[in-house]
Amino acid sequence: MKALSSKVGFKFASLNDVCFLKVTCSLTDDLVPGLISLLQKTPSLRSLQLNSRPNAWKARKGLANSCGFDMEFWKLQNLAVIDHLKKIAISLTHGSNVFEFARYIIKHAQNLERADIFIFPNQFDDVMKLRDEMISNGTVTFHQYLHG
Repeated sequence: MKALSSKVGFKFASLNDVCFLKVTCSLTDDLVPGLISLLQKTPSLRSLQLNSRPNAWKARKGLANSCGFDMEFWKLQNLAVIDHLKKIAISLTHGSNVFEFARYIIKHAQNLERADIFIFPNQFDDVMKLRDEMISNGTVTFHQYLHG
């Protein structure tokens, strides 16, 4: 994913036929451009699963740099794929990047039928407002991890 993010890194060919995408990474600031590049090349994407796995050592030490991209940033990306998404499953682990990305999808994906958001118990109050922000008539379901 880091190669996707670098200016001299890998350039995707069009991935027009990709309907389902599963990405497992920690959505740190250096990986956000790679995710954007990937999403821009998947115009037929209907289902997105983002498993954000924090580096436990960095998170404990406060070194995980994953708070640099807010809602305004995501809006500026004008990701056409958002209009076609039907299902998302996103793990909210640490930092605000993944939360803001989930919030962006929920607020802008007009055809979203289902959003599964995986959270730790201490995040519950912060993410409950996502249900009220959903633009489509779809369902937002929160799943709590037992250990945080």
